[in-house]
Amino acid sequence: MKNLRDLLNNKQTQTETSDGMRLVVEPSSEKESGVMTVNVGMPGNMQTVTLDRSQKYTVSDVLQRAEIKADNYEIRMGGSTVNLNTPVTKDHSTILLLHAIKGNR
Repeated sequence: MKNLRDLLNNKQTQTETSDGMRLVVEPSSEKESGVMTVNVGMPGNMQTVTLDRSQKYTVSDVLQRAEIKADNYEIRMGGSTVNLNTPVTKDHSTILLLHAIKGNR
């Protein structure tokens, strides 16, 4: 019998054990379909944008697809402040737009 790691690495979906049992491995549909999802918006008004995993995207690209303008907003992704040119590389990332807070200066 091939081990589970070999099945996953070779993307095989079925094998038979020495005692005649079948082992079926279901590949992730998102990874197999080549899509990546990103949550984007303001608190209370979030939406999900689906992107082609084979392409490169920036925060600006995702905001355009979501039809959101980032004027006068602070942009955060993964808890960190980012800019419009920051690459979006992780599936299920969240791009959050917050009203900028003015200091006492």
